[in-house]
Amino acid sequence: MNWLVWLVRGWLMQSASSVAMDAVREATRSQTGQPSNQAAANSAGKPAAAAEDDEDDSVAPVSVVIVAALNIEIAPLLAKLEKAKKVMGGDFVFHGGFWKGQRIAIVESGVGLSRAKRATHAAIDAFQPQWIISAGFAGGLDPQIPRGSIVAATSVKLFDSQEPPIALGLGMSPDPASRLFTGPVVTVPKIVRTVQEKQVVFGSTQALAAEMETWGVADVCRTRKCRMLAIRVISDDAKTTLPAEILTVAGPTGSVRAGALLGAILNRPGSVSDLWKLREEAHQSAERLSRFLESMLPTLLAKAD
Repeated sequence: MNWLVWLVRGWLMQSASSVAMDAVREATRSQTGQPSNQAAANSAGKPAAAAEDDEDDSVAPVSVVIVAALNIEIAPLLAKLEKAKKVMGGDFVFHGGFWKGQRIAIVESGVGLSRAKRATHAAIDAFQPQWIISAGFAGGLDPQIPRGSIVAATSVKLFDSQEPPIALGLGMSPDPASRLFTGPVVTVPKIVRTVQEKQVVFGSTQALAAEMETWGVADVCRTRKCRMLAIRVISDDAKTTLPAEILTVAGPTGSVRAGALLGAILNRPGSVSDLWKLREEAHQSAERLSRFLESMLPTLLAKAD
């Protein structure tokens, strides 16, 4: 039955890719004043599908695609997009829009390796970008790196695996005074929550930070021959233990599980203040990440021209 599995997988990825392209196509129409497919169909007296067939189905290429697990990680950057469009495709959310007149796309993949791989395949199929950026939060492993720091990965390791690290072509120098660090990151299967757990992962990998998606993005980009960067902001440093409730109250797409949240509050009322503080720190980290990504975009877009 392997052929059936591959057939279904291919259909799902093709559908996600089509939806991804729709996001940027609609953003392009908004920017240029062109009517949508439905409006064009109405004016021509044709069904929408026929109008779409008549038009040139290509759009100007998207040079840079950002893949992030959660909306909260890239919300400040999304707010900067002009003529932004959002569409759902498969398990993912695709955003298309213009950043300072340049077309970019952002994909919310959801948490984890498998989702990151599928979202990256869909993004490459749809946009054929010259650069993909894996971006988002990470837990600090190196005690010398404070919360709010940016880690630009030089390589990514897969935790507890014999797979060799994937090197990332990064021409960036560290600047600790500005809280910019470069070095390896490690992709882990679950949140590294406690100080003790962080010490164990750091001791076995010497990675600067732990996250849950970059290996998946890098593995696909290596196979598909697409250049990529991995940029992470330290949302919790190596000296911080996260509240235990973080493992249960958030779903794979970042949505709050109401039942789990209620149970957490009943079991430990103090978890409310802990989770609220974590949320506020996450917003601060997202702002820091957005500022850094915006500082990089002009260079990447110029290289793509």
